[in-house]
Amino acid sequence: MKTTISTIAICLALALAAALPAHAADQPNADTILKQMSDKLGAARQFSFKATRTIDSGLAAAKGVQANAKIEVTVKRPNHIYVFSSASKDVRRMYADGSKLTIYDGKESLYSSVPMKASLDAMPAFLAKKYSFEPPLVSFVVSSPYKDIHARGSKLTYAGTANVPSGFLGLGSTPCHRIGLSTKGSYAELWIATGDSLPRKLTVVPKGHETPWVTINFTSWNLAASVSDGMFTFTPPKDSYPIPMVTTDEMKSAKKK
Repeated sequence: MKTTISTIAICLALALAAALPAHAADQPNADTILKQMSDKLGAARQFSFKATRTIDSGLAAAKGVQANAKIEVTVKRPNHIYVFSSASKDVRRMYADGSKLTIYDGKESLYSSVPMKASLDAMPAFLAKKYSFEPPLVSFVVSSPYKDIHARGSKLTYAGTANVPSGFLGLGSTPCHRIGLSTKGSYAELWIATGDSLPRKLTVVPKGHETPWVTINFTSWNLAASVSDGMFTFTPPKDSYPIPMVTTDEMKSAKKK
């Protein structure tokens, strides 16, 4: 009897052990899904997309930005980008044409231009270091979003699936993988469509909070957008005024005075 029980126990243990790898194999791999998205965006030489951005009202007030905005991005690799952002009584544009970068404030009719020959991949680090800012949605513009997200220290987890409303009046829906991106200071979820591997939604929740402080919904992806160099060249509107772009060192120096 003891031998029979032991034999049964061993057989059960072996059966469970054999089942574990099969169960794990059924679980989608977050890193693989992120890499697929990255490869698809990186392969596009010129593309465009639209997004809506919602920021917690308290955070928006602290940062001096509008809580809700619509954003349009057009890219031509390796070094051209145009970003249009509109909110209530506020319009901003950013142009990079391969030789200079210009930021235009439509509300105040002011603009700043600086030399910029860096590629889109090098531009974020350059701007962050010299001017303390990054272009909007930069992780989805560089040639490898996969490397960019990992470089930010994100720990990836698979958080299941969900549907994002799509189509006319949101009557349709797009099934998405939910990829958790955890860092020391926040938890984000990137929703990537199961069908075309393109981003559909991003939420960011700071540690210690329960609701997203930032929500971005992506629409209108076009990975073969028709573009011209003129789209990325800034022409100052009539009655607009140039102002210098203040560097990080200049800001630090001003604070000391």
